[in-house]
Amino acid sequence: MTQHDDAVPRRPSNLLGAFAVAVDDAVRDALTRTLHLDHTAAAALLVVRERPGRPIGDLAASLDLTHSGAVRTVNRLADKDLLERGAGPDGRSRGLTLTPAGREATERALEARGQLLDELLGTLSASQQEAFVAGLEVLLARMPHTQQEAWRICRTCEHDACRGVDCPVGSAIRARLAGTSAPAAVSDGPPAPCAGCS
Repeated sequence: MTQHDDAVPRRPSNLLGAFAVAVDDAVRDALTRTLHLDHTAAAALLVVRERPGRPIGDLAASLDLTHSGAVRTVNRLADKDLLERGAGPDGRSRGLTLTPAGREATERALEARGQLLDELLGTLSASQQEAFVAGLEVLLARMPHTQQEAWRICRTCEHDACRGVDCPVGSAIRARLAGTSAPAAVSDGPPAPCAGCS
């Protein structure tokens, strides 16, 4: 068997890897171009949008940054009047919230991200989209093993599009944390938050 013959069964994996890189690059470009910020700062704004009032430590976990790296990012965003520090959830820590300018910026960023991804999905037929989404749900549900990993996966998501059991990442991590293999049930109340904002 030649080296080429050995590689043929890996074609789906290779295509998935190339697709993941291409989408990540395109989303990063859309966010940074829209916000005129680096990707870390852009992602930080989106995390704070979905998890307002949470401390810098949670932001660091969501972005896989050191605490000092998160502090530097927060300082840059505060200097641009995009976010501010306030009381944290425990009364001792400092919580992060968006300013009105920060909220408007994240709305523009999510719109740019959504348009990019909608156009990409629009190249597929309805049946191809349905099969693709079903496959994504299975793959995404396998990804997070900790709450922090779930936060990182969902850091640039448009959370209103994917709430409760509609979020494969959130459903999977809730099931793992509960020690079950099935997605956690959602009450009849308001939609449960997805993993990125719970």
